[in-house]
Amino acid sequence: MLNKKFMFKCPVCGNEYQHGPQIYEGRTCSGYDIEVCETCYDCNWDSWNSEAEETLLAILEEKGTEPPERNDKGFLPRNF
Repeated sequence: MLNKKFMFKCPVCGNEYQHGPQIYEGRTCSGYDIEVCETCYDCNWDSWNSEAEETLLAILEEKGTEPPERNDKGFLPRNF
């Protein structure tokens, strides 16, 4: 069996996380079509913080996806 770790860079915070084998620290944000680290996913459960907004809007623009409606606090939702 291979013991090679598969490491990925979180597009939101820039930290590396392991996503296989046997340890899966990445989470899917379907509307943005990205995988983020568990920390970003868990810490932004109700919406993305303002520090992540510029990065997320750039990702959506690059993919040609319209930004989602903001929540009642004016922030981008984590999933849409």
